[in-house]
Amino acid sequence: MLTVTSPNTVDWENMPLDEMAYGNAIDCDLTKRCGDLMVDELDYLGCLDLYENCLSLILPIMAEVENKGLLVDTDELNDIGSLLETEIERIENKMFTILPKGSFEKGEVNFASPKQLGEVMFSSKGLKMTPRMWSEKTGEPSTSEAHIKDLSKDLRRDKKANESRIEFLDCLLEYRKRVKQFKTYVNGIKSALEYNGDGRVYSQYNFATVVTGRLSCSAPQVKKRVEGKRGKVNKIFKKGVSFHTLPRPDEEGKDRVNIRDMFIADNGYTFLAADYSAAELRVLAHVSQEPNLIQAFKSGEDLHKYTASLVYGKTIDKITKKERQIAKSVSFLIVYGGGPEKLADQVGISIEEAKDVFFKFFKAYPGIKFWMEATAASIREKKYSESIFGRRRHLPNVDSPNNKLKHQAIRQGINFIIQSSASDIMLHGILSLYARSRKIGLEILATVHDSIEAQISHEKISEAAEIMRSSLSDTSIFKKLYDIDFAVPMAVDVEIGSSFGDVKEAHFDEKGNLTNAQELSEYVQTKANSRSY
Repeated sequence: MLTVTSPNTVDWENMPLDEMAYGNAIDCDLTKRCGDLMVDELDYLGCLDLYENCLSLILPIMAEVENKGLLVDTDELNDIGSLLETEIERIENKMFTILPKGSFEKGEVNFASPKQLGEVMFSSKGLKMTPRMWSEKTGEPSTSEAHIKDLSKDLRRDKKANESRIEFLDCLLEYRKRVKQFKTYVNGIKSALEYNGDGRVYSQYNFATVVTGRLSCSAPQVKKRVEGKRGKVNKIFKKGVSFHTLPRPDEEGKDRVNIRDMFIADNGYTFLAADYSAAELRVLAHVSQEPNLIQAFKSGEDLHKYTASLVYGKTIDKITKKERQIAKSVSFLIVYGGGPEKLADQVGISIEEAKDVFFKFFKAYPGIKFWMEATAASIREKKYSESIFGRRRHLPNVDSPNNKLKHQAIRQGINFIIQSSASDIMLHGILSLYARSRKIGLEILATVHDSIEAQISHEKISEAAEIMRSSLSDTSIFKKLYDIDFAVPMAVDVEIGSSFGDVKEAHFDEKGNLTNAQELSEYVQTKANSRSY
């Protein structure tokens, strides 16, 4: 509140009611005045429709989502913790076996210590690697993740490289991933559960922290006055985690650690996850009006196989798994402003081959190249980029004398149009779903990037799945609200399970009816019976 000048010393719990009321009144008055000014500015810029039709309506819905939270299976949480501890110990043991004999013994080095890790990697006693980056703070060779990845790439390009160095760096990256998972999703969630006291964890959705307007997610924090060593102090408690950083389950089933499996539907309920399929590439098809890309989506073919068939001049049935992956990678690199070097790193091909893939991609989809060039010219002229719903991102760096900053601004502007539009499509989808979900008791629990997570009572699985799919894929709302005829259909995949991490694909017929409802219902009941509630 505006009346609080010393937030670290004010006793919030015992503040007199009249002082608190006065502070809240000032806050509300100032917020209202600022809001009125902003609405006028939105109207002047032509952005008011998006605010009135979507953003102002979705805020209370997302507040409900935040307050609902997600139930945690504590048995699963403990099992995941044990698995991670085992994995961390296994990786540590392997790292010591890779080191030169007689150099460092187990217990002598803490790999979590940058100083000690630096000695292992760069000293004459250790692996004798040649550093490329140094810490600004200490002047010592950096042990950052970016530096480790760069060193690994350099070693892989060197045919004479010491294989043990590559193996150690691979282990180190895996070790750090596991340690982070343990701290964030085991210790962090246990702390949140202890504070919350209701078996649930919570997340906070932010509308104004990402420049594209995309929703971001963070762990909500609470300040509570507690007894410290020198009297009462304000301590910060986290009530949950960011669901946007949750690692996905291993598709091949090799990784036993499935973090998402600890977040479950309430007792008697089924978990549903609806995910937009290639949302940003569909936006790219719409804004570029590229006929081949539009046809790819309308045909119902696997998009990335379709693209690969154009790039490699093969029929779709002849496309290999790697060719599909290359086509998928180049498609998303176009969206995010990546080039041939990034493609080469991602899929393990030469720079020359990557350049050829980009050339053939633009040859297959010439409308995309034309749109990108026209958009770049518009950004240079207007100094801003605009989404299909009227959001703007101002890009003053297009006038920078620094070419790097100038080109970066163009890439940011192009990406903004696609990412911001895709994000707002999802927000409209949430509005449509919410309007229809209340009739059957469907509860939205979370949203992660292009997906929406919800729960429904077991007996209403079919109805809920069909409503989720039809609500999120409906583009007629854009014509009604903004006079936008969306060029391609919005495809939505729905999955059903007892938790965030054990979902199975739902299948629909041409009329949108769920066809494997019985199978999914039996699967969910079996899984739910093994859960701890």
